[in-house]
Amino acid sequence: MHTHARAWLGGGPARLPHRVGGLRVWWLASAVLAASLASTAAHAIPLFARQVQQNCVACHVGGQYPELTPYGRYFKLTGYTQGVGQVTKDGVALPVAFSLQLGMNRMRNNTADGNPAAPAGSEIDARNGRFSPDQGSIYFGGRISDNVGLFGQYTFAWDKGNNHSGTFGADNIDLRYADHLVSPTRDLIWGVSLNNNPGLTDVFNSTPAWSYPFQYSASGSATAPPVQTAIEGAYGGGTARGVNAYFAMDRTYYAEFGIYQKNSNATKLLTYTSDSEAPGHNGTVPLVGANPYARLAYTREFGPGNLMVGAFGLRSKIGDGSGNGLATTYTDRGVDAQYQYISDPHVISTQLRYISEKVSDPANLAFSNPSAALRSFYAKAMYVFRAKYGAGLAYWSESGDSDASFANAGNSANLFSCADAPACTNGSPNTKVWIPGIFWQPLQNVRLTLYQTYFTQFLGARHNYDGYGRKASDNNSTYLYLWMDW
Repeated sequence: MHTHARAWLGGGPARLPHRVGGLRVWWLASAVLAASLASTAAHAIPLFARQVQQNCVACHVGGQYPELTPYGRYFKLTGYTQGVGQVTKDGVALPVAFSLQLGMNRMRNNTADGNPAAPAGSEIDARNGRFSPDQGSIYFGGRISDNVGLFGQYTFAWDKGNNHSGTFGADNIDLRYADHLVSPTRDLIWGVSLNNNPGLTDVFNSTPAWSYPFQYSASGSATAPPVQTAIEGAYGGGTARGVNAYFAMDRTYYAEFGIYQKNSNATKLLTYTSDSEAPGHNGTVPLVGANPYARLAYTREFGPGNLMVGAFGLRSKIGDGSGNGLATTYTDRGVDAQYQYISDPHVISTQLRYISEKVSDPANLAFSNPSAALRSFYAKAMYVFRAKYGAGLAYWSESGDSDASFANAGNSANLFSCADAPACTNGSPNTKVWIPGIFWQPLQNVRLTLYQTYFTQFLGARHNYDGYGRKASDNNSTYLYLWMDW
């Protein structure tokens, strides 16, 4: 759930979907205990677990949704059709499930410092340091027929800004037709998908749609670089409509090609929120024409380990919401890799990606210059013990050409606008952040996670990046959240 700002986007992958101070530990402990006592067959995305009669570690690495194991990738590739249906020990269940995310997000310095454009002592995020509901989702779908299946998720997110409001709509929708053809010499899975986000259909966790950190605070304060490539920041659940064709051959080769367009008419049902289509607002991305997406991957299994190397690309023509046909063109090309070691009791999962983006904006719709370039590098490692205790660490950097439009990039992360600040007018996108995290999963459907974000560079500088004394580290944040599903 991202918003398209004036230039490259900020905010981070807040989809399905990080911070602490003055924590009410007793409250959290009570919530975990209550969820534990209320749980029966606890699983990640319980409707799929009921369908395949497996617990979450079968499909998810160390039980950590949404990271997929080889079996989880097979289940997705075959269109969510494996298994016997929604059968429980008490009979037949409806093909629905629910999740709730509660959290507390705290930024290190929640004031606008010496910015004369802001009232003295003004807050950047009114929810800073307050424990409150973040997001709630309903999941539905599963096997519809032998060849047709659905993964559907609608989400309500509380307080997307300082006005204590909320938004609701389609988060992740992936409707598939799939077939599996086996011969003595070939094993081929092929299919087509109707979906609402480039990368949602991917079965690996190195591309932006499904990468760590898996959940973000709805308040969104400084949880990721404020300027990102289009494939990282412009899209999210419910922002476009896509039709993709894919195949996986011999459990080794994977290829996918899709076309994405703006949601309209009946496909508004695929939209996260339709409050506005203009840049800087949630809702469908104002795509112009057909926008191609492609994905290639090579994967091999080595006993308990599996390795993938791949490439992907997306060309996005994004208008200004006026309908005049003019657009800024973002051409993203990426390479990525993933290695997983899945055993008992130890699980290791690592991902790498590099994205090079070229921008063409001859009409200066989003940029001050007619062309620009941005580069993104991301690396992550996660360890899980007994599918219960774990830790992760990611490094994420964005760097590229300066542009005056980036002076407003802070708005995407609920930071004050530094458009009039002396140091921000250079518009550097360069940001570097470390994201460590730890988690405890007492039950398969209850997870307590603590994330930190440490910025070593923010919008081009380590110190005084705005000209009013604000440091990159002032945006460091702590996010504590409790995630439950049933």
